[in-house]
Amino acid sequence: MRAFGDNAVIIPATNTLIGGLQVKGDGEGKVVSCPSHPEIEGKTILFNENLRYIEYEKYLIITLDSILAVIR
Repeated sequence: MRAFGDNAVIIPATNTLIGGLQVKGDGEGKVVSCPSHPEIEGKTILFNENLRYIEYEKYLIITLDSILAVIR
């Protein structure tokens, strides 16, 4: 999947709890596609999880202004 325009496609981080329950990881995710800033592809970011995003399968499509930091 590829992002278009000022958007990024990410896979949100998940944490597995005891018992196998998976929860999304507090505004953290790995960038799959970001045509405006290809240098962050493959990096882990922090994003504002309080906004609404488009979900498609395991991906989130977010706007660039919702990215708060590149952490790895």
